[in-house]
Amino acid sequence: MVGIKYNNNGENISIIDDIEYQMPHSPNIFKNISNDTLLITTTNSFGCRFKKFKNIEKFCEIINEYELKYNKINKILIDFNETIVDESGINSFANIINKKCYYSNFDMMNLNSVNKFYIPSSLYSQIDFLLSFDYLNAKYFLERMNTLYEEFRKPHKLVFYSSHISPIRIDIFNILKETNNLKNNICSFDIIKEYYSDKKHNLDEFFKENEGIIPFSYDKYNRQTTHFCFNISQFLAYFEIITESYFFNDIENINNHCPVTEKILKPIVLFLPFIYFGSSNLKKCLEEIGMTFNSPLYGFYDITNEEDTQKGLEHVKKYSEKTIDELHEIYYTYLQEYHNNAEKFLNYFNNNTNNILNTLNINF
Repeated sequence: MVGIKYNNNGENISIIDDIEYQMPHSPNIFKNISNDTLLITTTNSFGCRFKKFKNIEKFCEIINEYELKYNKINKILIDFNETIVDESGINSFANIINKKCYYSNFDMMNLNSVNKFYIPSSLYSQIDFLLSFDYLNAKYFLERMNTLYEEFRKPHKLVFYSSHISPIRIDIFNILKETNNLKNNICSFDIIKEYYSDKKHNLDEFFKENEGIIPFSYDKYNRQTTHFCFNISQFLAYFEIITESYFFNDIENINNHCPVTEKILKPIVLFLPFIYFGSSNLKKCLEEIGMTFNSPLYGFYDITNEEDTQKGLEHVKKYSEKTIDELHEIYYTYLQEYHNNAEKFLNYFNNNTNNILNTLNINF
């Protein structure tokens, strides 16, 4: 698929023959857009938030070159992946290039915009993977297993996957260590450092105190092979602890947005409630698509608010201290809610995909 790559804040702009391989977690939705739509991917640009394009003149020249070499375009779709977008910058560019411009990113809010598409690439690519391997039939099997074998206990209390180090992830690690839950649960902890990793904890002391007990990293395993895309470990536990990236703290006006990544997919489609540290707006956005959160094993906490984060850590401690029998009773009290939420979530993404493709395939 031919498209344009906007790289390094406009220092490098070029026509790419295989643009889908240049995009992180490229979902199949990009492969199904009409020929009169030009796909543009943005990489290594803008930081957390896009406000305007740089090197506009060169950008326009490359788009004109594309039209001369390939075909006339009526629409442009610009994918920002995990970048918050100021729509005024899109409108300004559309006026300059005199084309209808759409954009996509991982922000689940502000979907009333006629120019915005919700395509969280990391999440969409995992849905593509699931459906291509016939997840829907597996889903029916898992639902039946949950219902018919209620008397059996799941082998684990919880799931906690931690990628690079952040302050909240160390806090959760310490709680699981204190409550003796690092063992006999599904835990993973990646020791890769980011610029914010030591904002709250002394990392040297942390590594020294926990030498030999830090769980192996599934993310490290994933970097060594392209085949570890999905597993059903979430089906073997009663709740999951999810932590979005700590850089949410650096996003301007974060409370006006709802960044969402692939991390919520696995628990939802495997009927698992979760305690979530991330966007303050996620619960509202998921409720708007019909999901409910009556189970006490659900929790939503703002990762950019320390007071709210502390409430979430108390929630984690409370339920990690419960026995498997106690968690089993709570889980099965709300089993239908977990099943319904999986259905609502998948239906939403199916409808969202159809809406995007219908919009892009309209001829102007």
